[in-house]
Amino acid sequence: MVTSLPLRRGLAAAAMPPFTA
Repeated sequence: MVTSLPLRRGLAAAAMPPFTA
């Protein structure tokens, strides 16, 4: 579950390039 947070965060960032950019 601890790795689920960073994993989800990375996935969200990859799914939202304009958001993280």
